[in-house]
Amino acid sequence: MKRTSQAKIYTKVLEVIRLLRESRKRIVLAESCTGGAIAANFTMVPGVSEVFCGSMVVYRNDSKTRWLGLDPAMLTDPEIGSVSPQTSQLLARQVLAHTPEADVALAITGHFGPDAPAHLNRRIFIAVVRRVDFQVWTKDALLPDLASIDTENGTMTASKKDGVSKTYPHLRSELQSLAVEWTLDLLIEALLQG
Repeated sequence: MKRTSQAKIYTKVLEVIRLLRESRKRIVLAESCTGGAIAANFTMVPGVSEVFCGSMVVYRNDSKTRWLGLDPAMLTDPEIGSVSPQTSQLLARQVLAHTPEADVALAITGHFGPDAPAHLNRRIFIAVVRRVDFQVWTKDALLPDLASIDTENGTMTASKKDGVSKTYPHLRSELQSLAVEWTLDLLIEALLQG
């Protein structure tokens, strides 16, 4: 698989900022699996504070509970859990409720492995919520299996013995970059609809 281009992500961030400025809206984020990477890309743009309120990195369940009030029983429920469409939507709603100046909220949760349950490995759940009518856009996506990745120096492959995230953190980083890119795609789609 080819690497995600930082230039491609930056171009999408610029498009999101343009759409937010044109519609006079502000955004807030709740990030789990991306660990603040979406916010980091926003803050590369000078003057972004006009439309970007901030981001809560709620990586652990305790942070989701203490900072945004999610029910700990829901987060540990095997039928729902911290990596689910319900959790991403609730994160978006809660971060929006905690940020009165924001008009739109985006949340992402997911699992990049290597110790993820099989049905959640490389799966991300994204939600965008609009304050004016609480319309929700969602995406449930399975990231590609990056057992190998094409780099400038050839193909790098993770061994089964060592696991992707232990020996090759750049492969895990690539999953995170793909998650950022796909999240921006959903956000653009939502902003284009109003």
